[in-house]
Amino acid sequence: MCYRSFPSERRLELDVWFPVLDMSFKYNVSGKVLVLPLDGAGTGTMKLENVTINYRINYETYRKGDTDYIKAAVAQSRGEIGHMALNLQNLFNGDKFLGVREREERGEQNVTPTPPAEQCTGHASSTRSVYSNFKSKEQTE
Repeated sequence: MCYRSFPSERRLELDVWFPVLDMSFKYNVSGKVLVLPLDGAGTGTMKLENVTINYRINYETYRKGDTDYIKAAVAQSRGEIGHMALNLQNLFNGDKFLGVREREERGEQNVTPTPPAEQCTGHASSTRSVYSNFKSKEQTE
């Protein structure tokens, strides 16, 4: 951590560095990326590496009793992340086909095979059809 003070300008600057930040959280998401539905809720983890945050705080002074205090008037921050890994459990609301395809795209090994189409019903089946057609066209081009 690095700290700089500029009293004549009433400004503080603070640089903070974290080698690793691990976070766990709950999420709820609903929407689409192109034709791929993102719909799910669950737990997630995020790992950030080599994180640098720069704070710049302009302040005002005030007096209370016999003591001088400062109060932030304007605060700005800027951050940089060296690497980020994000894992969202149940992102496709339990649709194993979409979860498997997403992991295959990332190049993960030992991915569970896609279930036969007759085992799929409703929304998952139509999404599976759209995605399969998209992959087929992509492979022939």
